[in-house]
Amino acid sequence: MDPFDKLSEDVGALFRPQRQWGEGQGLYLIWAFFFSGVGAGTWLVSTPLLFDVRLGLVAGFLLLVGASGGAHLAFLGRPLRFWRIVVHVRTSWLSRGMLGMLIFSVSGLLYLLPMFAAGVPWSMASHFGEAMLVVSVLSALWITTYKGFVFGAARGIPFWNSPILPPVFIGYAFRSGLAILLLIAAAGGKVAGLHAVETTKLWTVVSAAAIVLFYVWIMKDSGVAAQRSVQELLRGRISLPFYLGVVLAGILIPVAGGSLAFFTELPRSAVGAIAVASLIGDFYITYAIAKAGIYAPLTFGAFPRASGLEAI
Repeated sequence: MDPFDKLSEDVGALFRPQRQWGEGQGLYLIWAFFFSGVGAGTWLVSTPLLFDVRLGLVAGFLLLVGASGGAHLAFLGRPLRFWRIVVHVRTSWLSRGMLGMLIFSVSGLLYLLPMFAAGVPWSMASHFGEAMLVVSVLSALWITTYKGFVFGAARGIPFWNSPILPPVFIGYAFRSGLAILLLIAAAGGKVAGLHAVETTKLWTVVSAAAIVLFYVWIMKDSGVAAQRSVQELLRGRISLPFYLGVVLAGILIPVAGGSLAFFTELPRSAVGAIAVASLIGDFYITYAIAKAGIYAPLTFGAFPRASGLEAI
């Protein structure tokens, strides 16, 4: 459909879908959110605080800094304007998230540097290295959280105004990180305590699914616009990616595979397939939440407030 026809259709509609994210260039922001969650989650589960997988640390850093950072730049359209995305910390949640990414980039790089440069005056186990690890963990935790506040700042879209969204993104970040560890194991990488990883993965899949279902359930009674968003998810224009991406790939396949792993040792190919399916679900949960956003019907004197992107 021509952009002008879309605009004309939206203006005349009682329930106007948001098109800023998830369509055209806005799809880059969904990829940026996805990669930042995967990267931060992979970093967190790969640290010595949990499973201590150094290859996972490298993968998490590259996904968060490289893939997510590149997607953010693609969303901006003009990479030289990147500095504008971090100077509105007082008004934009997106800017606060990018500031967290900058802090992570520096602290994570300094923590990893002794792995690749033997001449640096500190080690990963030194006081300085441990300090950088703590800073990187705190900033990674913030990165898993801020996306929920980015969505929630769009006051004109009731479906996004829920305190449950930050826990949703936190849960999906951790399960994404565990999926990357399963991929590393499937590719022959060394992951100590693989059964513990599989068990934790199954738990996070089930818990994240429960949070999502609870979120959808409570939002169906949160006003007409939120009800319309739920309808779009369950039996409207977003239902296909929701059921195939979120439910089938992201929930049913990982739960079935994870449960089977308790009774028999799965081949590496099956472990890799479970991890890939889970990552597909992790992408589509963000995509579905964004695409299901419906502006509240306009009344005199009440207009939707944007989420801070207009300041960038």
